[in-house]
Amino acid sequence: MQLIGKARAAELILTGSAIDSTEAYRIGLVNRVVPAPEVLTACEGLAQTIAQNAPLAVDLALEALNQAGSIPLEQGLLLESNLAGLLCLTEDADHGIRSFVERKQPVFNGK
Repeated sequence: MQLIGKARAAELILTGSAIDSTEAYRIGLVNRVVPAPEVLTACEGLAQTIAQNAPLAVDLALEALNQAGSIPLEQGLLLESNLAGLLCLTEDADHGIRSFVERKQPVFNGK
């Protein structure tokens, strides 16, 4: 419901209407639409892109996203600040900064 709004969610749920992928994309129910033969390739590409990021940062970003809809804004901002502070203390943060300065591709170790 939070993705598409209460009225649209109610319409889809109460009517049982099916929508196609184009409409699901238009209303924000899905992030992207790809031809059926390309689905696995698209998923693998997205997974590889995420996997190139620091694993601790990905984990904590997911934590913040999972809590975002269930806590007040002030608590969410505090959570985000605290998680960012924790990440700044990691080896991965140091490595990421060094890699950026040296124009190298970072390889994170999750520490």
